[in-house]
Amino acid sequence: DPASHRLLMIALPTLRAYGMEVPDLARRQGLERRTFCSNTMLWNTNRDQSAVFQERRISIMLLSGLPLSQTLYPPGARYSIDADVLVKHSAYGAALDLLAQTDGFAPRNPDAPHDPSYTNGQEWRKGTARIDLHARPCHEFARADHLETALWARARPIGQAAAPVPLPHTVLVPAPEDMVLFLAVGQTRVDRMLHGLVDIFRLITHHKDDFDWALQEKIARERAASLRLCCVLHYLSSRFDLPVPNVGLERHVAGGD
Repeated sequence: DPASHRLLMIALPTLRAYGMEVPDLARRQGLERRTFCSNTMLWNTNRDQSAVFQERRISIMLLSGLPLSQTLYPPGARYSIDADVLVKHSAYGAALDLLAQTDGFAPRNPDAPHDPSYTNGQEWRKGTARIDLHARPCHEFARADHLETALWARARPIGQAAAPVPLPHTVLVPAPEDMVLFLAVGQTRVDRMLHGLVDIFRLITHHKDDFDWALQEKIARERAASLRLCCVLHYLSSRFDLPVPNVGLERHVAGGD
């Protein structure tokens, strides 16, 4: 299943780095090839649809798995099931209409493909590729227009070097602090939580020299998600020696909501 596939591909390089070999997992190379091909096809679909959004002046931001698989992991090491695409709330209805008009795309739930009130991941499919369209990145937590404006202002271009296929225009991804928060509050199922923890660990480690802990604390409080984030950071700090400043954890605990 996809969850086990993700965990397996993430765990194996770590085991091999410690000199451990597991004969029963000799199919790792085949899984890496499958993962690389699947991710590349997903990138191709997202690239083409991103160009269509760009033509209609609809800004997009890639959330979670797809950009992380290209920036934090070796090729073929992290399997992405779908592309989580964030659009601005004001453009959500137009984005839904555009997907409906795009050849090959169909909503997973055809009975309600144009419901702008449901802004958490309406799924659209084109062959085996899936795009989840979002208008609110933390839908179950605090949300307000000024929070979304700040989120878009902090976003960064992913860059051509991180994409396995040429991108026709700039594609944005959240700032590392925003991405950590989305991963922490968005993983509610156990299978997703496990690889979400790995993503957070690798993300913070990758940005250890420029990670803004004061900003992380600020946006967690604004989203009323300090306690959820604190639990995740405390677990990673205590179990895997993640370099989390103690003062940050103490502030989260003291101000837990």
